Amino acid sequence: MTPFILKPAILAGLALWLSIACANNVVDRKTNRLLLKNMFSMSLLQEDGFLGQGLLRRAWRAQNIEHKFLWGIVAVQICIVASLWTSVVLMILAGENPSYGIVALTVSNWSLLAFMGLWFFFLCGGLWFGYWIKTPNVQMFHMLLLIITLLAMILINLQ
Repeated sequence: MTPFILKPAILAGLALWLSIACANNVVDRKTNRLLLKNMFSMSLLQEDGFLGQGLLRRAWRAQNIEHKFLWGIVAVQICIVASLWTSVVLMILAGENPSYGIVALTVSNWSLLAFMGLWFFFLCGGLWFGYWIKTPNVQMFHMLLLIITLLAMILINLQ
């Protein structure tokens, strides 16, 4: 049996982290738009002239595509944040009243699945545009978040 506080603490940590990340995406839009623009246009690969040249046909050059994607990402993050904070509350309630247990676990699993889906989306989207070639630190960061999410799912589901 995992200690009562472990599950809500894990969920609260992830919820707080994503809340801050989401706020940063809103407050520091220029940085994120530049990163997205570089990825979609594949400009870093194009400038290289050697690495990733076979991928350049995948580039998206639509006007303001990064702006639209950033707001879409923020909207998804807000939904996941709300779901994670709801999971925290339900896990706390489940600690006080076991009848909340199944609901808390179900909402928590769906929240973590959405959280994990965000990282898979970033990893697969970035892989499509070859972002790992010029910005491997971004890919490793997303991979780390995926691993953290998987570990959280395991801990949340321990009996």
